[in-house]
Amino acid sequence: MIEEVSYDNNYFLELCKKLEKEHIDVIAEQRSPGGNCLKNLNKYIHVLLYFDDGKAIGSLAISKPVNNIVEIGRVYVLPEYRNKKIARNLFEEAFIIIKQEGNKSAILNSYKRFEAAVHLYKKLGFQIVDTFDDLKNSPYSICMKKDF
Repeated sequence: MIEEVSYDNNYFLELCKKLEKEHIDVIAEQRSPGGNCLKNLNKYIHVLLYFDDGKAIGSLAISKPVNNIVEIGRVYVLPEYRNKKIARNLFEEAFIIIKQEGNKSAILNSYKRFEAAVHLYKKLGFQIVDTFDDLKNSPYSICMKKDF
């Protein structure tokens, strides 16, 4: 079951902490300076959580739009629940919200090392674009965009 919550929801914060730990454990040397999954959460106006038997097991957040473009971030699924279409379901719900609000595109960023995530994003219609923001000079990051 997918539920929309606020960016300061405790379940969301716990999943962001787990995402941050995974980033530290897997890609610490590749992160941009100051990168932290717990920073700037208030930019997200839609936070989707996926629950399984009352347990929050996945998240996806959508930012406030700028020029009708939203950023998708904090996409995370607990490791033991991966490969069960949870992230896909979160994205499909996000796409409904993004379209209903009249936004024309969604962007996201990831790390090249997260090959399974990048593969999923491509299957969902995202295309690789030039890196943006603080990732501009990162050889490890990958930025993607999907038009609606």
